[in-house]
Amino acid sequence: MSIEIPIPNWAKTIKTIKTVYFGFDGTLAEDGKLIGGVENKLRELASLVDIYVLTADTFGTAKDVLSSLPVNVVTLDHCNTQRQKSESISTPSSSSVAIGRGLNDVLMLEKVTLGIVVQTAEGVHPKALMRADLISNSIHEAIDLLLNPKRLVSGCRI
Repeated sequence: MSIEIPIPNWAKTIKTIKTVYFGFDGTLAEDGKLIGGVENKLRELASLVDIYVLTADTFGTAKDVLSSLPVNVVTLDHCNTQRQKSESISTPSSSSVAIGRGLNDVLMLEKVTLGIVVQTAEGVHPKALMRADLISNSIHEAIDLLLNPKRLVSGCRI
């Protein structure tokens, strides 16, 4: 399972995506509830890549909300989640994508080859913006970039 990335002359060496890492609160969910329409997008994406959701689970809902989806949920301690998210990335970073928006997503976005920041109702931390390769207007659009990888070309090619 993988997604082929057709980005010519990109400075980073990514040819295939095998794993996608997501933050939960503020990225896939608002106020602990999955953002509408995300469930179907995650199912579609999971047919192509492995999905991990890395979360400190602010609202305590992540495992229940995601239990019916083909994703791996990694619950982190509330202390130093930025470091824990980075350390949870076990696949080679050259075949990994991260999608997040908070301060605790910064190292995760930095560690992978393609980091996407999403703008949501819960805001975006400026340090996350600085580490992103791309910024997307919504989680739906961010996932669609991966489902339709030619969309990545105009944003990432040199």
